[in-house]
Amino acid sequence: MYAKNEAEDLAFDADFDNGSLDRVVRMGLNWYHLMLRPDTGFFFHFRVKGCKDREIIFEYWTRETTGNAQCPMSGRKPPAVAARPPWPQPYELKPYVSYDGRNWEPVDRMEQDFRFPRSFRFTHRFTSDEAFVCNAWPYPHGDMVEWLKTLEEESNVAIGAIGESRNGVTQPLLTIPAKPGSKDLVVLIGREDADEPLGSWGIEGMVRRLLAEEAQELLQRYTFQIVPMVCVDGVIAGATHSAGYGYGGWRWHEQPSPTEIENVKKAIRSWIEQGYRIQLAGKLHGGHSVLTDQAKAFPSQNAMTSSPAIREALTKYTDEFWIGNVVDLQIRPRGYFERFLLDEFEFGQSFATHIQGATPKAARQCGEGLMRSLAVWLLEEGKRA
Repeated sequence: MYAKNEAEDLAFDADFDNGSLDRVVRMGLNWYHLMLRPDTGFFFHFRVKGCKDREIIFEYWTRETTGNAQCPMSGRKPPAVAARPPWPQPYELKPYVSYDGRNWEPVDRMEQDFRFPRSFRFTHRFTSDEAFVCNAWPYPHGDMVEWLKTLEEESNVAIGAIGESRNGVTQPLLTIPAKPGSKDLVVLIGREDADEPLGSWGIEGMVRRLLAEEAQELLQRYTFQIVPMVCVDGVIAGATHSAGYGYGGWRWHEQPSPTEIENVKKAIRSWIEQGYRIQLAGKLHGGHSVLTDQAKAFPSQNAMTSSPAIREALTKYTDEFWIGNVVDLQIRPRGYFERFLLDEFEFGQSFATHIQGATPKAARQCGEGLMRSLAVWLLEEGKRA
């Protein structure tokens, strides 16, 4: 036993944008066990105070995330998912530490207990009295708000909204060009899953590419409607998916769907009623962390499509930033974004991606690379489809 010293207790909280933690159990001097929220499985994002000049050991258990769950619509286990190794992988997925909530660095040491596959331990010596700790480089809702402010001076972007979430948070919409001249529509949605921050940086990269001078011909032929963050409530709450609805990505077929998804459905229906013709639709997922070997870890999740034309474009027109491993999305059961478009509008030219990158900059570059590939198809292949 050790002599208890109340002065050595730390203060923990997750009461901020994207914060997520259940409880913390003190195990010993500078040794704490993190109790993760039951809705997150593996995600945590908390603040600790009183940590300056202390080397602290944190332990936590992830919940079962091996991909063995059955699809609620079909009752089948998707082969690509069921074959995944347990996640997260040892040593590669280090949590991150920040002293200002913006600049992040990996913790000093991360290890996994080989006897218990879901047991992890990390150690870090803190240099300031207050620090944020997250299992991945986070992209909170506030980061999107700040990014949107940088677009306010862009004359070719109109910033609007498709509605409000269940909790009254605005779901933003980007229209590019700001004054559409074409009725041919490209619909892109991001951050359908709240725990996938790389998708948000991927959206930033795609928008940056659309605003480049090289994209002017593309914007003359097409109008882009982009929902950068579908699951705004989930991101703010630090949830794995939505904030209270469970996994919203399986619930596009419900009447009504969760509010955030219902808003997207209503927006698409409104565009169709206004005479727009969808030519391409896609959603950007992303990794749970920044990994240099994200593509190796999940080779089936780089890009998925049921369209032979899009599959060929993503393979043929790839570049150094987009790892174009394209797999067949097939016709998924009811409940998904792609199936909603197929069932309601008989539209099948869609894709889904998992953005990868070792840093936010690399994830943005990945999004730019994806946009380059899609632009070639839209300008050359798409007009002949």
